[in-house]
Amino acid sequence: MTNLIDMSELGYFSQFAKRTGMFIGRTSLIGATAFMVGYVQAAQRYGGPGLET
Repeated sequence: MTNLIDMSELGYFSQFAKRTGMFIGRTSLIGATAFMVGYVQAAQRYGGPGLET
C-alpha cells in the first residue's frame, strides 16, 4: 500500500493520474480541476509551494 502523506508532489500526482476516481469519485474534467484548485489553495494556506516551483 502506498502512503500518500510521505510522497513527493510528483509521486502524489502520478497516483492521482492513475486513480483519479479514487480521489474525486466520478471522473470528470470539472472534478479534476476542482481537486487541483483545492490542492493549490490548501498548499498556499499552509505554506507549501502548491503546483508552482
